[in-house]
Amino acid sequence: MSIVKNTSTKDETDNSGTAIISHTVHGYTTELTDAVEKVQSKIVTVNIFSEKMNKSLTGVIYASNSNGTYIVTSASLLSEEETITVKFDNNISLKAELIGLDKDTDVAVLFVKPEFDTDAITLGDSDILKTGEYVFALSGRPEETDAGIASFGVISSNIQTVAASNKHISEVLFSDVVETDITDGAPLFNVNGDMIGMLTKEVVVTSYSKYSAAISINELKLVADEIISSEVVDRGYLGVIGRNISDIKAYEKGSYGLQLDIADGILVTRVVENSPAMQAGILMNDVVVGINENEVRSLKDLRNFLYNAKPEDSVNITLNRFGNLITVTVVLQ
Repeated sequence: MSIVKNTSTKDETDNSGTAIISHTVHGYTTELTDAVEKVQSKIVTVNIFSEKMNKSLTGVIYASNSNGTYIVTSASLLSEEETITVKFDNNISLKAELIGLDKDTDVAVLFVKPEFDTDAITLGDSDILKTGEYVFALSGRPEETDAGIASFGVISSNIQTVAASNKHISEVLFSDVVETDITDGAPLFNVNGDMIGMLTKEVVVTSYSKYSAAISINELKLVADEIISSEVVDRGYLGVIGRNISDIKAYEKGSYGLQLDIADGILVTRVVENSPAMQAGILMNDVVVGINENEVRSLKDLRNFLYNAKPEDSVNITLNRFGNLITVTVVLQ
């Protein structure tokens, strides 16, 4: 896909319903018409009706089978008390069932039974994304237009594994795509039209506050698949927030009391009050290097372990505490 110089700063519109291009990246725009058209029919508008509010979100066709269609969207405004409808690209609206949601990652799954064929989105691999890579987000249709809204930008940093809440660790992408009132739940795509994330306003990381945050597609798949299979996300909770040792510069290590030869693990920068980690005696500046018989090299390793663990599981955490290896037993919540 080529990149062409764009001398105009005006938005481009198409009366046929092709998405509106709302953002120009540093004077350049990518020829993404084919990619936008490829995914446009797989974007839906999620409308929420209740006594307190009427609100629209964006959703995407995540999976389809003979029983019906699963829609993934933002969990931020959804509950079982509301009436939820899904408006498809063909302008047909159907009442949706809320299968389940996970507030910690802002992922919700809806289910509808359309009497027409629906094609699921193609899922990409967020692990292979690179800083500077071109991406676009595509929203549902605002009331005043028959077109969705496409916003173009670039990946602003490598995937960050962050504590998205006091409880759980999430993989987050940051880009400079423009957010609108309806972009909650909007899918983020690479230039091939593969979904690589979902925009969310629920994850706030101070150092990236000026960028749009998106839950990575690899994270989203874990959550959405578990909701579809069991209706809930039931993962273990440890209660530590930290940094990858591999991201800490040599000159920084002394301030944390770290040995220069420590190359991997997780530096504990905060222990959540009354968490299993605090109750087990894990301290700030400890380095997590193992769980049970598994080596822990990064926050991603810890996240993957906790996704496969359950509340009340008893696990042995190996810590490097100022050069001494110790093991503590933690009962997860």
